[in-house]
Amino acid sequence: MSVARAKAEINAREFAQWKAFYRIEPFGERRQDLRIALMTYHLVCAQATSECAEKLKVSDFMLDFAPKEPVSEEQTGEQTDEQIAAIVNNIAACLGGF
Repeated sequence: MSVARAKAEINAREFAQWKAFYRIEPFGERRQDLRIALMTYHLVCAQATSECAEKLKVSDFMLDFAPKEPVSEEQTGEQTDEQIAAIVNNIAACLGGF
């Protein structure tokens, strides 16, 4: 919904009510990302060694499309094969190897 349409269809009071409701019951893509991260976290922890599972957090599995700090041009490219292999090897180590 566009801002112009929202202004035409709801007033400030209703908008405030929706904001309050969102704080209690989040909805939308961010909520879906959290659900998937939580499910993935539990699946990985169930298969990981206890030492590795203790180091994991749900936030490790959350998608984050906004960089936390400015990135250089070199850092904006795709992952290299070596970087992907390192990630897969770390996950495999947590799960006790292939």
